[in-house]
Amino acid sequence: MDSGKPKLLVIEDVHATRRVLDVSLRTQYEVMMSPDGLHGLDSALTAKPDLVILDLGLPKMDGWQVFDELRKREETRDIPIIVLTAHVVDHEHWAGRLGEGDAFMAKPFLPDDLRHRIEQTTHSAAVQRRDVGDRYPGCKSQLAIERVVHPSAVIPTQAVPLVDRNQHA
Repeated sequence: MDSGKPKLLVIEDVHATRRVLDVSLRTQYEVMMSPDGLHGLDSALTAKPDLVILDLGLPKMDGWQVFDELRKREETRDIPIIVLTAHVVDHEHWAGRLGEGDAFMAKPFLPDDLRHRIEQTTHSAAVQRRDVGDRYPGCKSQLAIERVVHPSAVIPTQAVPLVDRNQHA
């Protein structure tokens, strides 16, 4: 069932955290939940979410492995990922692994901060895809910016046609 809302896949093993994420995000997004890394990877491959929220400490397949698998597969490499974890990580190491459309957030988190990060991340990914689509017409990874960017994002979708007209003038 397609609600018309952007699809988020949450890959998180802690039930309470999944519940907080679901309640915090379901009014703006279609939220899908996966309790472990293997199920999460399978869900990402079949559902093609607009964004993945990924914990690192997962059973069956850890978050690092899920991240790497999503990045190496053509059908999922352009899906933005927000790593949401309580694990202490080396930020310099992550900076080298995260793409332009990816982000990192530490637990504990405030739901408003996460919503803001989702908007920033999807906006950044949409602009990046649009740039690729402009440079390479017909590129498979291009998504419609109106579908990816939430209406309250930094640049409203109504401004996109105006920006486009000015760039091509």
